Amino acid sequence: MMNKLIFLVINIMLVNLAVAQQSTFSRVLYDSAHYGIQANSVVATPDHGYIIAGGKSYLNTGGLLIKLDSSGHVLWNKTVNGTIANLNPVFNSIIVTADSCYMLAGSVFNPLTNKKAALCVKINPAVDTIWSKIIGNPGYDIEALAVQQTNDAGFVIIGYAIETEYENIFAARLDASGNLVWSSVLKADNSNTIGYSVKQTIDNGFILISYGIYSDEYFALLTRLDQSGNVLWSKQYEMTNSGINIHGNDVLVREYGFLCYLSTESDVILIKTDSNGNIIFTNSTDGWCSGGNFEFNSPSPKLHSTSDGGYVFVNDGIGGSSIIKSDSSCNFSRIETLFLNTSDVAETFNKEFLIIGNGPLIFEKGPVNVGPQTGLIQIDSLGNGTGCVQQENLYAVTDTIISHDLDLISTNIASANNINLIIDTLFIVEVEGCVDAGGFIPELNQLTGISIFPNPACNYVTVISEQNYQNAMITVYNTQMQEMLQQPLHGKSAEMDISAFSPGMYFVKVQAGKASGMWKLMKD
Repeated sequence: MMNKLIFLVINIMLVNLAVAQQSTFSRVLYDSAHYGIQANSVVATPDHGYIIAGGKSYLNTGGLLIKLDSSGHVLWNKTVNGTIANLNPVFNSIIVTADSCYMLAGSVFNPLTNKKAALCVKINPAVDTIWSKIIGNPGYDIEALAVQQTNDAGFVIIGYAIETEYENIFAARLDASGNLVWSSVLKADNSNTIGYSVKQTIDNGFILISYGIYSDEYFALLTRLDQSGNVLWSKQYEMTNSGINIHGNDVLVREYGFLCYLSTESDVILIKTDSNGNIIFTNSTDGWCSGGNFEFNSPSPKLHSTSDGGYVFVNDGIGGSSIIKSDSSCNFSRIETLFLNTSDVAETFNKEFLIIGNGPLIFEKGPVNVGPQTGLIQIDSLGNGTGCVQQENLYAVTDTIISHDLDLISTNIASANNINLIIDTLFIVEVEGCVDAGGFIPELNQLTGISIFPNPACNYVTVISEQNYQNAMITVYNTQMQEMLQQPLHGKSAEMDISAFSPGMYFVKVQAGKASGMWKLMKD
């Protein structure tokens, strides 16, 4: 008995030591010209670093690649453009290939057809282009949102193709040299559908997860293809409450069939199905920002297996986002809220989690004076992080989901062509902290002459105004935009007691008539 106790104590000490050696940080990246950058996907690299793929915003558009070291610091940053002007490439997905190179998928504007085409680029670790292809059709706008490697060293992509009024699922298979093997546009009658994730099945076919809109209601869609891209079956998943929309984000192939990551406006859901898409298990949790934002034409968050046999995923919500962890049985173990519009997460070699996303966060209608930026948040294996992270309680919910067959019509429409790309250096600025917040001016004017001292603060903070106010109001919100404290501002200053607040990021809003302003406050 004593030996067992000693063994248990030693194991606990080793776990605590491992966690203590893990690192956490929060950083913001932006381009020096402030045109704006956006991160869509991240992958861990064989050297224990990471590559982020995305795009540039506003006037200076182009594909974006950022290499990070194991500590999350920028090693290099590249912008990708075409030899022809106004191609406007963007990368939505990046994976490591079996030969230790990288495959990128996204879109590019084709001026010859005046349409968008899917873009597939393979690069080596030195960022030399091995091959680059566009996959398109003069009658469709096509974009790839995700890519996976196949067991013959080729690739399969998924996304959408728009023809006139309807959006349809687009899937295509390439061989190892980027030559098009097949392509399919999958159409459902009177519905808009978009593909978000694709995986190869054990019989060399493919499983796709998508979501669609029919009569202003969203549904998730799981589709099985054979190895030639022909539809074998398709299942539509919806809530028994017709007023709740459901979104299909990602799918993994498992021994029992498939594990699907779905979300509604308020819940996140893991669903196990058999090999024919029949539901055999569901588990749901609710959090303040657990619901998806349903941005229809953007990459969806991915479901990742973790080194402990469980799963991890991020989800974007209003005013912030979350990272959610589950065990191997899909029981949710924790949720952390993040001051970030999350895009993706990667487990680090040291079992931390690196989360990428974008800012600024927008909480209220009004002008935004900060350009798009990329945020990095790393938490340890227990979910601890910096002031940009806040642990939340898990709330079990009961979601009743039903499925039924949905007919899809498959059409082969695309062709592949080579494209020449130019890779240049992009100047990135790296700073510590959380992404900015914008859009805090709901009325006509913005308050000026307001300062907060001290900041960061521990127990008390004072709002100081240059103007003498008679009927102004101070409201403090947490990162969930939940009201934490409210008190009037009479005169030029007001002291607030924040000693009971948890450490982290807060917002102080001052409202005086039709003018308002909001400032960040850090609680130590």
